Amino acid sequence: MEIEELRKRIDQVDSELLKLLKERSKLASKILEAKKKLGLPFKDVKREMEILESIRTKAIGLALDPTLTEEIFKRIIGLSTSSQRDISLAYLGPKGSFTEMAARKFLNEASIQYVAKPTIREVFRSVEAGDVDMGVVPVENSIEGSVNATLDLLLDTPLKIYGEVELRIDHCLLAGSGSTVEDIRVVFSHPQAIAQCRAFLETVIPQAEIVEVNSTSKAAEIVRNLRGAAAIASEYTASIYGLEVLARSIQDYHNNYTRFLVLSLKEHQPTGFDKTSLIFSVPNKPGALYKALEPFASKNVNLSKIESRPTRGKPWDYVFYMDMEGHRFNSNVSEAIDELEARASFLKVLGSYPMARRRSESA
Repeated sequence: MEIEELRKRIDQVDSELLKLLKERSKLASKILEAKKKLGLPFKDVKREMEILESIRTKAIGLALDPTLTEEIFKRIIGLSTSSQRDISLAYLGPKGSFTEMAARKFLNEASIQYVAKPTIREVFRSVEAGDVDMGVVPVENSIEGSVNATLDLLLDTPLKIYGEVELRIDHCLLAGSGSTVEDIRVVFSHPQAIAQCRAFLETVIPQAEIVEVNSTSKAAEIVRNLRGAAAIASEYTASIYGLEVLARSIQDYHNNYTRFLVLSLKEHQPTGFDKTSLIFSVPNKPGALYKALEPFASKNVNLSKIESRPTRGKPWDYVFYMDMEGHRFNSNVSEAIDELEARASFLKVLGSYPMARRRSESA
């Protein structure tokens, strides 16, 4: 009987908690409306940090686990804000870019608000500020390698990698109505797109000047009103900007894929088919890198990628970007990362997230 009475009391407490959660959500909605009127950002990171710090202090005073209590309130804050607006997702634009295509592949629903940003840095900034829920940026091409701007920004951001998208890249030569390949005197595109189409540019239109811009869709936007100009972009881009396709599949290699990262302030929970990414550096002495990687072999963790990048402001010093199979909550992955941390001079876990192939298989 005593247990039953206690369970009834727990049910009463749970009901009260639900009512309080609803009341908190209403108050948060009123704050959002006030911010809209004043033109203030949706998310106030400083305010949230102050709330969480206060929660930790109060939890300690109540003999509660401060870390667990903080995690609970992070979810409560997310619950209060997520229902106040449709999900928004920033991408490297303008509209029609391969990154927009990747964003729509990741989340393709009528309620999603897709927000174009002019640079990769602006995508990061908008997610960090809470102006959008998630951001999509290119990180790696199967032919040309990594997108350095994305790797460099990952080093300092508080954002987590929430997902990834793999997109087959099929480049086209686009120009205004009535144009021919022989008319083209200048070609605009993103540096990686230009590099991926080098043979076509050198053999088919060697007369054309090559101009680099921030994205393939920006190139299309530029050339739509220019005679003698063309853009390297997708056929989807041509339909958006009213351009004609002068040539299709002009990339040097047809097995051409780009990997995109989905960024968020939230972490993705384990799915059973996950990948973990991190950054680390090691002391500059013999055997340091070998010792850093040894735990992953002993814990049977498969490393899918490791790449070095020079650190900014410190010549000939490097950090390593590494991807591995498994979620960081998996015991073998967690133990290997702990051992790496003990041997590394710097370590940052970027996030654990579902592998792109699983998303495409389940689509």
